[in-house]
Amino acid sequence: MNTGDFEFIAFDSRIVDRAVFDCGVPVLDDYFKTKLNQDIKNGATRCFVAVEKQKKSNPRRPFGFATLTAGSISKAEIPDETKIKVRNYSQIGVILLGRLAVDRSVHGIGLGQGLLMEAIYRVYLATSQLGIGCRALVVDAKDASAEAFYKKYGFLDLQTKAFPKKLLLPIESIVELFRAK
Repeated sequence: MNTGDFEFIAFDSRIVDRAVFDCGVPVLDDYFKTKLNQDIKNGATRCFVAVEKQKKSNPRRPFGFATLTAGSISKAEIPDETKIKVRNYSQIGVILLGRLAVDRSVHGIGLGQGLLMEAIYRVYLATSQLGIGCRALVVDAKDASAEAFYKKYGFLDLQTKAFPKKLLLPIESIVELFRAK
């Protein structure tokens, strides 16, 4: 399998077989299998999953997932190098990439990068086509490996001591990425 074998669809518990998902991180597996549906019903998050393009029968096996949620951060957390201009606001609107996980059966083929690019693209669409105000995509990296992964794609450290691995990708960087295409 390679990343071209997958498509990203909105999560729907009626067509996605969550029971077979195993990313190797118990807290992420548990969230996907037992808590995600309630968060979606409550409007707390939205989720998309990577499924095989060729297999349209239900249920479909998820090979990865990511969640996106609206949020805000304090302007004091914004690193100077972002050049994000904040006037009289103490908080700025962001979209939080809450969780991102890839099934162990496809680790190492680049699906994590595919999920991240899909998340970034969805933020781009939300701001450019839907007119949603957002200044950045924010993520809380779970460990040093995840932090290095996100930094490889231009994420910057937020200036916060409470969440030392909280990272930000400015909307200007996202727009630039898709404007070039």
